[in-house]
Amino acid sequence: MNNKYDSILEKISLPNGIVLKNKLGTAPMSTYSSNPDGSISDQELNYYKRRANLGDLFISGCIAVSKSGLLNSKQFIAYEESVNDRLKKMAISMKSFGSKAILQINHAGRRAMGTHEKFGEVLAPSSVEYPSLDELPKELSEMQIKEIIKDFGNATKKAIHLGFDGVEIHGANHYLIQQFFSTYSNQRKDEWGGSLQKRMRFPLAVLEEVQKVVKQEGKDTFIVGYRLSPEEVLDKTIGYTIDETLEMVEKLIENRIHYIHSSLYGGVDKVALTGNKRSPVNSMIYNKINKRVPFVVGSNIFTPADAMKALEYGDIVVLGREAILDPEWLLKLTQERVEEIVTHVPVDAPGSLDIPQGMWAQLIDDSNTLPPLPVKE
Repeated sequence: MNNKYDSILEKISLPNGIVLKNKLGTAPMSTYSSNPDGSISDQELNYYKRRANLGDLFISGCIAVSKSGLLNSKQFIAYEESVNDRLKKMAISMKSFGSKAILQINHAGRRAMGTHEKFGEVLAPSSVEYPSLDELPKELSEMQIKEIIKDFGNATKKAIHLGFDGVEIHGANHYLIQQFFSTYSNQRKDEWGGSLQKRMRFPLAVLEEVQKVVKQEGKDTFIVGYRLSPEEVLDKTIGYTIDETLEMVEKLIENRIHYIHSSLYGGVDKVALTGNKRSPVNSMIYNKINKRVPFVVGSNIFTPADAMKALEYGDIVVLGREAILDPEWLLKLTQERVEEIVTHVPVDAPGSLDIPQGMWAQLIDDSNTLPPLPVKE
């Protein structure tokens, strides 16, 4: 093994005693290919099994915990019993090489599909207009808030029973949990909005519910992670700053989170847009955490050299687009075949890489908001 990449393969411990066998993982990516009933499709099972040896922390694409939180008609769901057998197969596929299968749990909030009698109204912390939305979301009632919190707990219980090793609470990417944290989308005047402490109430209530379920099920080794977006800057409007995120990070650690995961486009070293604008946001979070829990980072990681650079900003590196491009990345690293790692789209990509058709359609769509796959010139 080439010594300059050895640190990628070092073990790392989580606060609950679980030891990951390396510092590599797979980032959560939506596959847009579920069956009409919201169950995992065969294409998705093949996708997950093909990438089950890319690192010990294998995080799934997000699953909808509530009918009101469904992002699109091709997202898989947790709220129906009929999908359980397929979810169990998904856990088995993800764990087929010994990786920890982490189910990312999510409610889309104002980004939910809505507008259809099957899905109901679009719900959000506040009834606020957004440039990207066709309709005004409805403000969540106190009862609806508590029901959604319970849904996160129910999804966690399902994940435990169906064989997953953990869940990741999706508090990033402008979905419901982030919407509660943001002054842009949360303009409530009650206990769920206003001050930073009140805007943190919903995320922390979700965490508390998840942890309660884990305790009730007697699963001390079950992993609970949290994904966050470090800042929210929309044109000239600041939803929250990196300084507020650092306070949230402290609360997450105080409340016994097992890892924190940064969702960031533009590279692991992207400089802050708020607060100290000379420092990378991941560096500020990493310093705040100070090794108390593992910090998971990713973005533009294609080569082992990229991963080594990322480890300067975090403890665990997750592959996103590169996981799509080369499911044998880790194998090639361990076999000292680094020069064979694929970093650009192969001509026969969908078939040769088990990429679900819906996912491939999103990746090649010019209107897709995700970063495009690298194409060799």
